[in-house]
Amino acid sequence: MKKPKQFIYIQIFLLMLLIVVFYFIYMSNNLTQESTLTESSVLIHTKTKTKTTTATQKQEFNIWLIFTKVKKKSLLAKKFVNLVYNLINVSSVPLTFHIIIDEKSKLLAENQLSEVVYKTNKTLIYKFYNVQECALKIADIVDVMTPYFSSKPGKWNNFLLLRVNS
Repeated sequence: MKKPKQFIYIQIFLLMLLIVVFYFIYMSNNLTQESTLTESSVLIHTKTKTKTTTATQKQEFNIWLIFTKVKKKSLLAKKFVNLVYNLINVSSVPLTFHIIIDEKSKLLAENQLSEVVYKTNKTLIYKFYNVQECALKIADIVDVMTPYFSSKPGKWNNFLLLRVNS
């Protein structure tokens, strides 16, 4: 009985991941609309101070991360630090991190980002997005896409999982 339950969890995870990717691709391509972010949600974090800015750069490179339900000493927290550290360390272009967080993980994410800034001594630009607000915004997409993600034979997700498992 454990295999089918895990299979369903994998399907749900892949569905949510696909929906989030589609949403952010749509939002990235739809640059003409007003942003729902406030000025204070754009942070430039440096080793010595944090300040708010609305400055725009010529070319923007965006990295989207999901950081929810993370505990302080978890493996995911360590991997988050390593990922951001390595990207900042090897990048020669300005990066903007867009991080989807829940309220419990926000403080941990801020601490982890401060740690990266301290280690690298480089500027870090990031924006936080509340996972609940993001879920509400894509609810209509989830409703439309849900029938295509099922364990029934012939469904797209079923084929995908068989390819991943083999």
